[in-house]
Amino acid sequence: PVPFVLAQNKIDMITEPEREFQREEYVQEFALKNGFLGAFQTSAKNNLNIEECFDCLVEKSIDLVLRTQETTSIKNRESL
Repeated sequence: PVPFVLAQNKIDMITEPEREFQREEYVQEFALKNGFLGAFQTSAKNNLNIEECFDCLVEKSIDLVLRTQETTSIKNRESL
């Protein structure tokens, strides 16, 4: 499995009134329903949530690798 996070970029360009897909709640719900491990509204221009988005992705990737190694190790011990 490959970890994915959803990054909704150019959030600085949202003007009133917001459309449904621009609301943070919608983005979070969409991410959850579609298997993303996190969702972030980002703006590279304003440096908003860029680091947080990548930090989340790295953390989830490391967790996945460690869990995979642990599972493999357990399976190897059981097969002895």
